[in-house]
This record gives sequence, structure tokens and C-alpha cells, in this order.
Amino acid sequence: ITFGTYYQQHQYGKAGTLEFWARGEKNTGSDVTGNQDYARKIGWLIDETYNHQTQRYTQVQWQVAINPNNQHLKNVQVVDTIGTSNQTLAADTFHVTYAASGKDVPTSDYTVTHSGSNLTVTFKQDITEALNLLYATNITDAAYLATGAAAVMNNSFTMSGKLATTGGDVDFDTTSGSYSGQAQVRVGGSATGDGTEGKV
Repeated sequence: ITFGTYYQQHQYGKAGTLEFWARGEKNTGSDVTGNQDYARKIGWLIDETYNHQTQRYTQVQWQVAINPNNQHLKNVQVVDTIGTSNQTLAADTFHVTYAASGKDVPTSDYTVTHSGSNLTVTFKQDITEALNLLYATNITDAAYLATGAAAVMNNSFTMSGKLATTGGDVDFDTTSGSYSGQAQVRVGGSATGDGTEGKV
């Protein structure tokens, strides 16, 4: 933090605020009675896209961690919604991987369509192990890119399908037949200062 000459000229009643956001991850799968942990939404800033000249991040990584408990899921479809007010889908970044090995799931095992702010992924096979659905977005927030002002990128998902049990197949949520979650990534910060001019 570098202060200018403001407080040299305003020596009395000095006050101010400093706000900054740290980066972290939070699992936010929905918590509906009867639901197990079918999926989690996670997001983070991509360190490799940090521009040291402008001191700005340029991309966010989004992830849906599917089936983290290695259950037997059927007829799974994920609709992932990008908050498009300040980000856009980065071309050629979408892929699905096996969580255990990090290797890509064959594209023949699922279909993906992109319409507006939605990515719809439909799995052709049952899912019996943990998977990661991954893609990046480009940060387009004008205020953040210009001045470093605080910005929030939003993302959410809905996943439908069934859990295979010994008693038969069960919807993820017996009310809506789906499971959902959301996440936010925050970047940038701001500060204010105040004081009164005076002479000794």
C-alpha cells in the first residue's frame, strides 16, 4: 500500500477503511433432507493468468465435483449456469476428468451443449466413481480490469438423475428430482481515506 500526500496535508481527524478479498474455495452443494453429497460447486482464480504488469487476474476456474463419495448414479445430467454479467466462457477449456487419476473421461461417454449462460452435460453411462467437470471463464468486469475494483463472479449448477440402491433407484431429491449448488469467486478490493487540514 502506497500513500500519497493526502495525509501530509490533512493531519487531523485521520480515518479510513481498507477492504480486500482473499481467495479460497467453498463447497456449496445443496443440503436438502434426504440428499447425500452428490456434487459440489467450487471456483478459484487461475494463478497462471495473473498479469504482473496490470496486476489483474484474467480467468476463473470453475469445477463441479461429481459423485465425490463414489456412489452408483444413473441418468445424470448437469446444467451449469455461468453468471454472465462479468465473465464469459473461455473457448476450448471444458473437459471432464476422473478425480482419482486426473485423466480425461472419453468424450464419447457424454454430450455437452452450450446455450446462452448454460452448459448442459448429459452422461451416457452410469457414474460409479468421482468425476470433475471443469472449465474456465474470462473475467470481463470493466471496473476490476480498469482499476482493480472489487468484483464477484457467480456460478451455479443443477444436477438431475438417480441413485442406485438395493431397494431400487431413488431421485437425488424426492421433491424436485434434482440436486443443486452455487459458488462465488471474489477479486479486487478498495480503500477510502479522510482527514482535516490544519496548521500548528
